[in-house]
Amino acid sequence: MWCPRCGRPTSENIGYCLGCRLPTTPPRRRSWAAWLAGLVCVLVAGTVGVYLLVPDSASPWSVDEWTRYEAVSPDVSTIDSIEAWPKPAPADEKPDFPALFSELSTGVVPVYAVTCDGTGSGTGFLVAPTTVVTAAHVIEGAAAVAVQVDGIPFAARVTGLDTAADLAVIELGRNASGRVLTFAESDPGIEQNLAALGYPLNEPLRMTEGTVLKRDHSESVDGKVLNNLIETDIVTQPGNSGGPLIDARGQVAGVVIAGPEAPVGPTLAVQVTEVKHRLANMPSPRPVSCDSPPLGPPGEDPVLLPDAADTRTTEIAYTLAQYFGGINNGDYASAYDQLSPTLQGKVSYAEFSQGVSTSYDYDFQILDADLGSDHAQVWLTFTSLQDPALGPDGASCTLWSLDYEFRRIYDGRFLIEQVTGHENNSGYRTCN
Repeated sequence: MWCPRCGRPTSENIGYCLGCRLPTTPPRRRSWAAWLAGLVCVLVAGTVGVYLLVPDSASPWSVDEWTRYEAVSPDVSTIDSIEAWPKPAPADEKPDFPALFSELSTGVVPVYAVTCDGTGSGTGFLVAPTTVVTAAHVIEGAAAVAVQVDGIPFAARVTGLDTAADLAVIELGRNASGRVLTFAESDPGIEQNLAALGYPLNEPLRMTEGTVLKRDHSESVDGKVLNNLIETDIVTQPGNSGGPLIDARGQVAGVVIAGPEAPVGPTLAVQVTEVKHRLANMPSPRPVSCDSPPLGPPGEDPVLLPDAADTRTTEIAYTLAQYFGGINNGDYASAYDQLSPTLQGKVSYAEFSQGVSTSYDYDFQILDADLGSDHAQVWLTFTSLQDPALGPDGASCTLWSLDYEFRRIYDGRFLIEQVTGHENNSGYRTCN
């Protein structure tokens, strides 16, 4: 049949028009004509881009989700009820973020850097098998950079740096097997559900959820005004910078650049349209020149030895923490103090401090320990970053497997007596 209201074809079984979506019978009161004409304009404006009642496979509409639309006149005593086009459920109405976390986790990576100011620890994510996006402040001024994909360290180099938007691009030395993340087509809306993935405080990958509070936002961060930001109530911590904000479809909706100074507060991220625009016009980084030796982020303690109840394990763990913490924080005197008088007689402080002046060590694992009353030996593996000029074989990222021998000295402390490659091998190999 043909609609007597607009002249378009429709079905005689449903009682309303597919074109104008009004009843195919005349209105009860002709005084409604002007109001209904306005309603048609509103409905048409709100459904631009929708072509047919029955959706195709890519449409967000569901045939099984019929709803009733009640057109209420200014005279509320008279109501025309008609079947209406089904309303779409928001894409993030019931996001399954735990499932997305499991699916995407291998593509979200920790980023480590030896930088001029010691702030080089954060998060990044794969956008190609050899390409990682992160925040510029994580790697700005980096003398050496590495990422860890699915537990495997990768040497890397900064190929793009946009400090105006706080975004950066890192290229890996070889293909990574982690999940490649994709970008959302448009920026998230206010109150849309999102989740942040990252490595806060050098801890394992974590996900926190929240909603969008503002979009197209501008704010001063560390004295620099950044534009095209989204503000969320997602809880983040240091280390989350550079990580992705994920929407309900598992796509990147933004890149985290700043979190709250207090335990609870807003998190800022560069919104996705700005990210894509900046990546397409990414400036190349300038050569790094530091006024003082570059440093890594604050050191992490090596894991405790197997039997933490034994006082010897506590003493040795303390020595290792002081040793590597001193190296990572540039307190080379404290690190040097963890060497026994015998070892200090073989290596001067000047030689030691020069050798570790650009080093950052992380990912410690104690694989074996042989403890005696006055002597001990610990098999320790870890990863180091350093300026290639000071790295073994010119490497910026090195995997170490070393035996540390300890001797108890006069004040009862265990100090490092000797360091050799495990099972008498070289004790290292490059990350690539």
